[in-house]
Amino acid sequence: MEERDAIDERLERAGDAWRSTLPPLGDYRPIFRRRVNANPPERSLLLSLASALVVLAVVGGGLLLIRLPSGPVSPGSPTVPPTSETTEPSGATSSPEASAVPPSQTTGVVSPSPSAQPSLVPGAWREVGSGAGVMPIWAPDSQHLLLLITPVNPIGATANPPEEVHLLDRAGSVLASFIGMVEPVWLDADTFVGYDADFDQGSGFGPVPGKIVNVTDVVPLSVMLRCCQPISNGHGAVAVTRFLPEINDVLRPRFMITEDGAESQERDGWPLVWSAQGDRLIVLHPEEPTRGNEGWLEVVSWPDDQSIFQDDSSRTIGGAAFDPTGAYVAYRYSFSDDSGQSHSEVDIVNLETAQIVRIPVLGNSTFYAWDSTGQLLVASSGDRSIAAYNPDGTLVATRQVTRPVILIGSSNGQTLLSYEVSNSDSPMNLRLLDGPDEANPVGVPQGEIRAIYLSPDGDQMLLTVASDTGETAYLAATTQ
Repeated sequence: MEERDAIDERLERAGDAWRSTLPPLGDYRPIFRRRVNANPPERSLLLSLASALVVLAVVGGGLLLIRLPSGPVSPGSPTVPPTSETTEPSGATSSPEASAVPPSQTTGVVSPSPSAQPSLVPGAWREVGSGAGVMPIWAPDSQHLLLLITPVNPIGATANPPEEVHLLDRAGSVLASFIGMVEPVWLDADTFVGYDADFDQGSGFGPVPGKIVNVTDVVPLSVMLRCCQPISNGHGAVAVTRFLPEINDVLRPRFMITEDGAESQERDGWPLVWSAQGDRLIVLHPEEPTRGNEGWLEVVSWPDDQSIFQDDSSRTIGGAAFDPTGAYVAYRYSFSDDSGQSHSEVDIVNLETAQIVRIPVLGNSTFYAWDSTGQLLVASSGDRSIAAYNPDGTLVATRQVTRPVILIGSSNGQTLLSYEVSNSDSPMNLRLLDGPDEANPVGVPQGEIRAIYLSPDGDQMLLTVASDTGETAYLAATTQ
């Protein structure tokens, strides 16, 4: 029993670390990770979030904001026209505002160039960036990638260097780089936005100054953006969050949704993840003091802006995931009975009927992921198994594993990955799954893996591996 408890605790730590670095299914927002830096002043890689995102799994590219009409406009502020950034003369002092720059420079604008590298192939890892911290945000169609890099602080430096945002093509080649942009998110497959560094949010949703960039010309244009902690559905709508003063250490998040300048009503809750179709949003409502985004579950529809499901407010959870169709939501719920005995279950909500299917599981550490057929795979630490369930809760298949595993999946369910956890809480023994019955080992770069990311289409994987100065990112294909 002590060994099982130790394994559960290690899996929980690894799962918490994973959830703090990975977006959940259908989420294209950035994850808010604490900067790896021993020199003060310490600053988050992105603007501070009370916990991590994204999220969320699970995994897509990536936590996630407005549909653009014929010309770029500000979400929530359509009357503010964008202005093109001018190229600074050689040797000029760089502006604190975001600018597209060649990788070797800090000012100016660089046009995208065709990738000189062939397409990625399975098992061939390509190094794409390194720094004190590295994190990817895929475009919704997985054809481009934003790589967020926290540079290593030079020895003796009194100030942190600015974070960098690099635009990569599907093969991992850098098309452009940006300095002075924070919390970037993809609005759609071709356009992303980010706030200007060191902006002042004030007490509301802004608007605040930012930049909008299209991948065809990579010229950053100035816009005013609603703020903050944006979560885009990848189809033009964006949820942004602000926080009221805490009461008894309980977070009080409020959010609104904006699209094409139109705005929803302001609601209580913490937006967590969009469905892949972009028409439904999972929201959590904190009820107790927590270190992260925990609370009871609500689902809001868009664009009609209606609450279509509300769970019992006594049932606090730490995350949830839509199935690939957006018709179901799965989450883990743990509780104690009157005798103090702990229980854990994975629940599946049918959003059309509001019916909940409860699947009891053994052990305190349980991970789940939807596959492309609509089945939910559940990995239980208690009986060391991986089981597949239909949305109605019927068991389809199960198999035993030698060690407990963590499951993650791409937002379309096409690619599922399992991994074990070392004594140092690092992922190891990665395997691509074909249902619960087959697992193909994944060769990885040498070193201690820090985080694992899957593209929304499941065809690419990015790993961050520990280095002497922080971590290095490697990109590879999962399929031909």
